[in-house]
Amino acid sequence: MKLNVLVFINALAVAITLGITNFYFSRNWFDVLQIFSISLITSFIVFYYLIEKYVYSKIKLIYKLINNLKLGRDLRDALGENMGSDPIHDVEEEVKEWAKQKKTEIDV
Repeated sequence: MKLNVLVFINALAVAITLGITNFYFSRNWFDVLQIFSISLITSFIVFYYLIEKYVYSKIKLIYKLINNLKLGRDLRDALGENMGSDPIHDVEEEVKEWAKQKKTEIDV
């Protein structure tokens, strides 16, 4: 699941909850629409920033550690930072490759 979809679903849940709560107390559709829109936009921005900053930074750190362990210093210096725009996908591919190598080592 992409980050934008995950964040949007969470922001939508917050906005719906606040909209229903506001409708329960005020019964004014204009206020409900305003609260829904503002809370959807605000929670999307906040959730996106928090997840992007915290989770992706941790994944990038793990990915960098895996690469440093796998590559020798000379090869690492020659390649430089070779990280794609989607570190979650990169880490997933690295783990699959590592698992295949370990399975081959065990079988042999």
